[in-house]
Amino acid sequence: MLKPVLIIAFQLLLLSPFYRATAQNNPSGTDTIFGFDPVLYNGRQYTYKSPRNSTGHPFLFDDFQKGWINVKDRTYNDLDLNYDILNHVLLLKYIDHAGARVVLEISDSWLRTFAIGNSVFELRQQGGLRPVIYQFIESGDVKVQYHWQKELNLENVTSTPVYAYSKPKRNSRVNINGNEFTYEKNREFARAFKDDIQIKVRNYLKINKIKVNKSSDSAIRSLVNYCNTLLNP
Repeated sequence: MLKPVLIIAFQLLLLSPFYRATAQNNPSGTDTIFGFDPVLYNGRQYTYKSPRNSTGHPFLFDDFQKGWINVKDRTYNDLDLNYDILNHVLLLKYIDHAGARVVLEISDSWLRTFAIGNSVFELRQQGGLRPVIYQFIESGDVKVQYHWQKELNLENVTSTPVYAYSKPKRNSRVNINGNEFTYEKNREFARAFKDDIQIKVRNYLKINKIKVNKSSDSAIRSLVNYCNTLLNP
């Protein structure tokens, strides 16, 4: 009786690499045979708690949205994601084997790029320090980058401490042919380009009523596309 059991166990051991490879190609990162793909589900449980009597939240988006993650050159799609811009961590929400909802902080060790809804982000290495996450909107030789953040402020309006999260704030820069320029207003954005292009950029901003510090991603995407056509007519 023992011999057939050992043979079956040995056969399963031989097949296990095949099952793991199949599971890791699953775009959602789940493996119904061996559990969750460790390449994707690599991080720690999200434990940050907002202070009592606080208003707002630390996230860029009001709720989790569908998106994708690229980890170790593998792309996982159809994930529930959000971005904590107070603590600068990417969050993945999923249901574990016990049926409980879990929110995981995705490790930045292997993370390269990700998208939440229509917004795309990348990690930029900075020496031995922790990578910095930027949202980017790119067309050819022009690339706009945002570094998002929030603040948690104490509001001294009553005897009871009340905390409030600020609205999302972004530090903006534009990369033109590999050269980076920071900007806050339309004039600073236009000045990043050569003199013969600046007036065309200013006119485009004025005609389309674009404020580079406030306009939507779709408006900035159209602006970036236009600027790239000026560089590459």
